[in-house]
Amino acid sequence: RTFPLIYVSSYLYILTLHNINCYIDGFPHLCAPKFTPEFMNRLDDTILLSPLSPGDIATLIRLEVTRVCRRLYDRQQVDLQVTEAVLAYLEDVGDHMQGARDACRTVRREVEGRLAWEVVGGTFGSGDRVLVDVEQ
Repeated sequence: RTFPLIYVSSYLYILTLHNINCYIDGFPHLCAPKFTPEFMNRLDDTILLSPLSPGDIATLIRLEVTRVCRRLYDRQQVDLQVTEAVLAYLEDVGDHMQGARDACRTVRREVEGRLAWEVVGGTFGSGDRVLVDVEQ
């Protein structure tokens, strides 16, 4: 017999930031208005995950940028180098209270999306070295 694992987005957590006691003691009560009583009665347990710290976000962003750099080199042979200023910018942009998913979206939007237009436009190609920096 198998049991499903249901992951509920961090949205419900954000609703509780103003009242930590409510978060710790009343999580099922916070969920009750969002879900039907039948659904809530079928939950055996809830596990509350703490939000990512700014350091966790920074690490995640570095990993995602490294992934982008590797993929661009593997597919287009373009050596992409990203400055610390860009990494700091990516850490500040976006709503990272939404967690890891938003941090990854930020990298896709701010780095991958812009690079894609440059590759398609022929701005750089195979064998080029590209430096990504923040405009002041």
